Amino acid sequence: MTNFEQAGLGKSPFRLLGINDLGRASGTCSYCGHPIRYEYRILSADGRKSTIGSECIRSDWQPWAREAISSLATMKRAAKRRRLWDRAAATCQIVEECGQRYAMLPHPNEYFASQGRTYRDYLLYILGRPNRYAETTIKSFISMIEKELTEVRQ
Repeated sequence: MTNFEQAGLGKSPFRLLGINDLGRASGTCSYCGHPIRYEYRILSADGRKSTIGSECIRSDWQPWAREAISSLATMKRAAKRRRLWDRAAATCQIVEECGQRYAMLPHPNEYFASQGRTYRDYLLYILGRPNRYAETTIKSFISMIEKELTEVRQ
């Protein structure tokens, strides 16, 4: 008998229906009653639906619970990636608008610089490549642009 069965949430096996990020701890766990941010909606074998928090999901290490935790991790990574690429798209717009300025700077790689490539070419290349190196470069470039924009506005 699982913890959730003992708590009266229905019969095993349970199935994950979905995960919802509330943005802040505004929900309530059906198992322990604590406030929750991430709602794991589950369905028991006898048709009872419940909303469980992430800590309580971890306490019941059945295969479906591992799947639920993995799904949340994937959801968080995807949201972070979306936010980063939204910022990157805005930054790409800035590069296009300020293109002349970056077109005068040489490419950071000596080989490409010798071929006439510019810093603008480098930024547009990096902004179009979704990988960890690009994320680091985009973050540093965004902070540099934001710093320059605040200096211009002052």
